[in-house]
Amino acid sequence: MKTLTKRKTKVWMIAIGSVLLATIFVLSGVGIYFNLNKKDKGPMVEVNPLDFSIDAWDGTTINDKDFNEDYAGRGMETFTIDSASSFVYFINQVNSGEDFEGVKVYLNKSIDLKGATINSIGTSENPFKGTLDGGYYTIFNANVTGNGLFAHTENAEIKNVGLYNAAINSDADIAGGLIGKAVNTNISNTLVSGGSVSGKNVGGLIGEYISTDGVHTITNSFADS
Repeated sequence: MKTLTKRKTKVWMIAIGSVLLATIFVLSGVGIYFNLNKKDKGPMVEVNPLDFSIDAWDGTTINDKDFNEDYAGRGMETFTIDSASSFVYFINQVNSGEDFEGVKVYLNKSIDLKGATINSIGTSENPFKGTLDGGYYTIFNANVTGNGLFAHTENAEIKNVGLYNAAINSDADIAGGLIGKAVNTNISNTLVSGGSVSGKNVGGLIGEYISTDGVHTITNSFADS
């Protein structure tokens, strides 16, 4: 009888532990995971399955305190974006003429812009020329004045990032969800989901894509907007 009671207690403890663990996973937001059937629906794109770290913007604060040089394990010429306010700071840096050529910029968490209005990253005069590695994090609820989250990229790389429920409002000839005009830019593991793109000639993911030497690619990327 004692042995049977111990077994029952152990079974109940395992069951309760499993339920608690599952509850923690759900509350942590591990469900932010896109897994498309490669055969029927195109390539698989993941949005960080451990993505329960989201920083929301208050719509006004812009600072460089969380835009940090980060060499640990990533090599030289790298920066990390650790907050929504530093993400907006990064936008302003690019638009003011810092092209980040040869520099890798990493997202360290998801960014929720809460529907606040931001400018596109880069301009035709000041395109983004670095690498943005989103770390499989997501940018939520951006209201963008310009022709894409990135207006113009050149000799750049954009990868491992999602854009969810963004409104791209452009009066330019060409507009796209992720990038308005991409020149010699490698794009991989990206998605645009929900939201809208408005302009004269638009694309859900990219408005215009140019590879002058024919070696640049778009891989594992899709738009549903």
